[in-house]
Parts: sequence; C-alpha cells; structure tokens
Amino acid sequence: MALALIIGLVFGASPASAQSLVDPTAMEFQASADHDVVDDDGTPVLSQYEAQFFLPGAALPFQTAPLGKPTPDAGGLIRIPFASLSARPSPGIVSEARVAAIGPGGSEASDLSPSFMFSPPPAPPPEPPPTVCTYALSPATQTVPAAGGLVSLTVNADGGCSWTASSSAGWLRIGTGSGTGFGYVLATANPSSRTTPRTATITVNGQTARVTQAAAVATSCTYSVSPTAPSLGAAPTSASLSVTAADGCAWSAASTTSWITITSASGTGSGFVSYQVSANSGSAARTGTITVAGRSITVTQAGTGGTTPPECDVELSVTAASAAASASTGAVAVTAASGCTWTAKSVVDWLTITGSAGAGSGWVSYAVAANPGPQRTGEITVGNRSLTVTQAAAPPPPPPATSTGPAAPRGVRIVNP
Repeated sequence: MALALIIGLVFGASPASAQSLVDPTAMEFQASADHDVVDDDGTPVLSQYEAQFFLPGAALPFQTAPLGKPTPDAGGLIRIPFASLSARPSPGIVSEARVAAIGPGGSEASDLSPSFMFSPPPAPPPEPPPTVCTYALSPATQTVPAAGGLVSLTVNADGGCSWTASSSAGWLRIGTGSGTGFGYVLATANPSSRTTPRTATITVNGQTARVTQAAAVATSCTYSVSPTAPSLGAAPTSASLSVTAADGCAWSAASTTSWITITSASGTGSGFVSYQVSANSGSAARTGTITVAGRSITVTQAGTGGTTPPECDVELSVTAASAAASASTGAVAVTAASGCTWTAKSVVDWLTITGSAGAGSGWVSYAVAANPGPQRTGEITVGNRSLTVTQAAAPPPPPPATSTGPAAPRGVRIVNP
C-alpha cells in the first residue's frame, strides 16, 4: 500500500518548550494515496486509519484510537479533533503520535509528530467542613396523670440538622416525631390502671427525656369464681375455673389438697385458673379445696365405686377454625352450666388436646402439628359439640437447582494500555 502521510498537531496554546507542545486541539494528516483506490475485485485498498501514541523513543505505541475512514478535504487533508477520539494520552504525559493506514493487504504508518502533552486539570476546591449537629431536649423530665394526656418536648437543633424521635414504651405513643432544626415532639400517654407509677423515655438523636406517669388511684377489687362447686370423675382430669374481676385487680390461686395441682395460678382482671386432679383409686368420692382470690372452691371427685356425673350440654365459642401449615396452637371456649362435666377428644393424630376435660365453663387448648402435605381437616369433640379445624397445605418445595455453566466470552481482544 503506497502512502503519502503527513501528520501535524494543531494547538490552542503556545509551546511549553522547543521539544513539547502543550494542549493540542486536533491532529491533521495527509490522506493516503490509496484512500479511494480499489483492487480488481472491487475491494478497497484502504479500510481505515488508526492513531497511535508513543512515549518518546518507544518502539511500540502505549495507546491507539481508531479513526475510521474520514473524507479528506479538497487538498487531501484530514483533521481529527482530540475531543472526538475514543482514547488519547493522559494529562501530564509527553507523547508522540503517528497515523497508520490499514487495509486487507497490510498497513503503513506515517512519521512521528512533534512531541506534545495535555495539561493536568486544576485541583478541585477543598470541600467545606461537615456540619456538626447538636441536639438538646427540654424539659428533661415531666409527669403525666394516670388518666393519660399529651406530652410535648422542645428540640433545639441548628438549621439543616434533621432528627427523629422514638419512645421506649408502647403506652407512650409518638405523634409528631421528626423534623429539621428547631421543632417539637408530640406524644400521647395512654391511661394507666397500675397502682404504681411507670416511666418511659423519648429519644431524639441520642438525647433522652424522661416521662413518668402517676399511679392510678387504688380501687376496691371484687371477684367472682365459677363454677363454685365443680364435680369430676374418678379418672385423671384437667379442668379450669373462670375468674371475673376488674382490670388491674390481681388475684392468685392455690390448692390445699395434695391430689389437686394448680397449673395456672395467678392473673390480673378476668381470666382462668387451670388445675389437674389425679386419679381417685378409692371407691368413695372425695373433696378438695382450691382458694382463688380469697374464695374457697370445693372440688368433688367421684370414687371408683361411685357414679361419674353425666356430661351435660355445652356450647363452643367457635365451631370451625383455620390453622397455618406450620405447627401452631389454638383454644376454644366452652360454656356449660355449673357442675356439668365434659370431655374433649381429637379424632385425628395431628390435633393434640392439652386440656381434655372440665366442669362448667372453661377452655380446651390444642396443638396442631406441621402439615407436610395437602390441605387437611380434623375434628375435636367437646361433650356433644365439635370443632372442625382446617389446616392449610404445606408450601411446594423449591425447584431443584440447575447449573448451566458460565456464558462463553465474546468479542475479546488484547490491546496495549
């Protein structure tokens, strides 16, 4: 390929020295004599031009940039702005350039240009120092009545300093809890039935203020227990007593009889006392006492030779319940006349009764085993009533992992840095 290449550099600033020119804006070269020549088969002799950049005295370029095949001007000159190049020397590096004409039959390059360099960009101005935010809360402590009410805090902070408030207790609820600069935190204290004061804190960006709620005025507590005289069979039995009391009124239960064991012995407000009786191996009936909130409840248990009290008609709080596929627990309330006995049974092995018998009103607790398969339905009978439990199907297993291997690399080429 016959070439007649001339390369020059156009500059926007004066030379820094006789050897190196600073900040050129473009490169120019004379088009190859074969620029528009085609072979006998119609193939162009010249495919494209390529800019090559060298360190002074180096035999190989440290960087190249494709130039395509621009159209020369009327004098055969081609001008390429440096800003349009896909690659060019880094600032501060003294470089030399040449242009190669490349075609199917080979390539030829021009002579080297004069040396040149690009100026490093000016250093960016220093960043301003970060704003240091400080926060102060007032008042540091305050008291609200037992009836509840509004809590207000003043937040002192510089403009642009954002803050967020949080409460350490559920009874002290944040209403307005965020802002920027000077502002207020508003919170609401729920009413308290406690006979002692309670304390919580409000925290704003690491600063805390203490809120104390006064104790409620003690009220006279009254209690009622039912059934008052439960009657049970000779077999081992779990049963319960219903306690009715106002909110905040505490109570406890105890057994004065060795064959009666209390399993749920205290509470506040209305609730239940759960207990168990061991088997009566004697032929005669026996009685024992449970004390609940100062009241004595006489429990009668039939003997082996006695007559077990008949089960009575009961009512259930629900007749159908749903359960998740995972293991869980549930309970159903039983309503019956005082002294009426009842027995709970499960008709499937995945429903386990944890409170199987009782007298009068009470609760039946049950456990649901995890479901490994499709949706299923089971039944619990309580006296003459039944509870249907439907358990959701187990989730499908995850799809098996597949491995397709890495994608094949494409378009890989090795270039000089």
